[in-house]
Amino acid sequence: MNFRRVLAIARLETRLLRRDPMIVLRAIGTPLVLMLLFGYGLSLDVEHIPFAVIDYDHSATSRDYIYTFAGNRTFDLVSADASEREVEAMLRRGDIRLAIIVPPQFERTLYHGLPATVQLMVDGVYAFRAEITRGYALAAHERAADDILSARIQERTGHALDLQPIEVRTRYLFNENLRTTNTIVPGLLPMILMMTPAVMMALAIVREKELGSIYNFFSSPATRAEFVIGKLMPYIVIGFTNALFLGLLTVILFGVPFKGSLAIYAAGMLVYVTATAGIGLLVSSFVKSQLGANIVAMIITIVPSALYSGMLIPISSMSPLTRVVAHLFPGMFGNNIVIGTFLKNLPLRAMLADFATLGLFIIVFMAAGIVLTPKRER
Repeated sequence: MNFRRVLAIARLETRLLRRDPMIVLRAIGTPLVLMLLFGYGLSLDVEHIPFAVIDYDHSATSRDYIYTFAGNRTFDLVSADASEREVEAMLRRGDIRLAIIVPPQFERTLYHGLPATVQLMVDGVYAFRAEITRGYALAAHERAADDILSARIQERTGHALDLQPIEVRTRYLFNENLRTTNTIVPGLLPMILMMTPAVMMALAIVREKELGSIYNFFSSPATRAEFVIGKLMPYIVIGFTNALFLGLLTVILFGVPFKGSLAIYAAGMLVYVTATAGIGLLVSSFVKSQLGANIVAMIITIVPSALYSGMLIPISSMSPLTRVVAHLFPGMFGNNIVIGTFLKNLPLRAMLADFATLGLFIIVFMAAGIVLTPKRER
């Protein structure tokens, strides 16, 4: 291994990048655009749920019950006295996500000590949001039921009664406000940093094949390892720069807290982008056109990093087969490092397995790329 030849190839690739501003713009602009689009557009927070009420009772108790929901910041009251036809139309149009039906004789039934049935109609088109909406509605219902029962007991006995003698206090760790932005936006970093270096690296070598400039390598004294490493270096630098810039953007623009070590984050992202650039190296070995390299590299990076990295679904919640698939791509290990540094303040020893696995990916991808890169025309 002659490092002077490696640096010469790296300098040559850097000059080629400077001569083509569109490549540089793509390398820097694409990650920024993806971060802004997904960061602002992808949110799983369920707030301001519009709802309407069909009140068949029209009593003071039914009004108190309804305004338990209306006084909650999670819900937005659209209509407090709608008809069945109006509610059905609003649900179909998407004007409301929840409808509450209060039966007739609601107040009289309760004050005779009998149970009353209230119906909740939830828009189930989006299953995840529907389940959360149902959970919020049931919690508000329980508070309303306790208030009504407590008021009735006090009215009859003259003494207030605490219906919940055991109080539960919940403390959320790592993401105290339960903002999905705090989880999703850092999770975008491994996805973007998996795609960009891989695509850029694949295009760099395939472009050499299309232009015929790879014949210079065939006739040079440089070995395959020197050629591959020299080609990789500029794109590793670009990927690492993007990692630092996007990490800063995550904190400043999206307000995501950074609780861990900047050194651990930087080291983890350096190892990660080196591994993802190796994916592009593999793609370039069996694809002959830049269009094909672009499509293949994007498919094998975006899909696994979005579905199998743990950004949207925890790995522990996946099926056994899916967990195996997740371990075959660098995205999951990069996501562990990002979440560990941003939200959990994990020490390096807690993430050594992730670093080691990414190092193994680098060795495998580099070795395969070197073997599959020809020294002469096939």
